[in-house]
Amino acid sequence: MIDTFIFPGAGGVDGLVEALQETLGNETSMIVDWQEQRGSILTAAYDGEAVGEAISEAILACINNNNNNNNNNYHNKIKRLHFIGISVGGFAANAAATTLYRRQQQEQQQQQQQDKEAAATTTTATAVTTADCEIQLTLLDPFCGRGVFQPNYGKEHFGKFATTAIHILNTDDPVPTTNDPLPNCYCLDVTNAPEREEFVPPPGDSMHSWPLAYFIWKDGNVRDTNNGYPRGVVVKVDEWTTEAMPPLPWEIAIDYDYLPVATR
Repeated sequence: MIDTFIFPGAGGVDGLVEALQETLGNETSMIVDWQEQRGSILTAAYDGEAVGEAISEAILACINNNNNNNNNNYHNKIKRLHFIGISVGGFAANAAATTLYRRQQQEQQQQQQQDKEAAATTTTATAVTTADCEIQLTLLDPFCGRGVFQPNYGKEHFGKFATTAIHILNTDDPVPTTNDPLPNCYCLDVTNAPEREEFVPPPGDSMHSWPLAYFIWKDGNVRDTNNGYPRGVVVKVDEWTTEAMPPLPWEIAIDYDYLPVATR
C-alpha cells in the first residue's frame, strides 16, 4: 500500500531522489514527478501546489471509493500518510498535507456532531475516512519563495496544517529562501553535521542537496529528542549520528548504468 509520496525539486528525478525511494521502500512509496506540470521558475510554486492538491484529492477519492464499497474498511488501514518535499517540491508536499489535514479537521467536527446526534437518538454514528490518519510532512531544504512578491510564504505557511512537520536544512547553501528554520516545523539544522565532510554533491549541484542526502543516510527517520517533534524547535546536529555512510550513486564509479541520464 502506497503511503509515502516524494515530490522532487525543479531538476526532477535524479540519483538522490531514486536513492530516497529505495531507502523508504519501492512498494510503499511513490515519486511524483511533476516536471511536466511545472511552468517557469516564477510559477513553479503555484504549479507545485496544484499538483499537491490534485494528489490529495486522488487519495481522498480512493479512500472514499473503497469505503463506499465496504472494502474491508480500507480507510481504517491507513494510519499514516507521509508527504516529502525536496526544494521547490515542498510546495507540492505542503499543499497535499494541508488539503488532507483540513479535510481531516472537517471530518472530526462532523464526527463530533454525529456522536452528539447518535447519543440523543441511540443510533450508531457513521465513521469518517481520515480522522485517525497521521499526516506527516517532511521538507528537505525547501524553497520558500512563492512568486515574486511572497518571499516568506514558506516561513508563514509550511507545516501549519499537518500532524507532524519536520524541516531539514543547512544554512549556507547558495539557493535563496532555503537557509532559515521554519517556525511551523520541527527543524533539524545539519549545516555542521560531521557526516557532511564525506558528502559529495551530484554533478552540477551544490550543498542544497545535502539535507536530502542526510535524510537518506538516516534511512528516512529523524530521531525525536524533544517529545513529539514540537514546532519551532531547532536542533543543530553537530555530532556523528551514523556509524557508516554508504556511497551515493554518482560516487560508485563503476556502476554508471545506475545514474539517471541527467547526471551521467
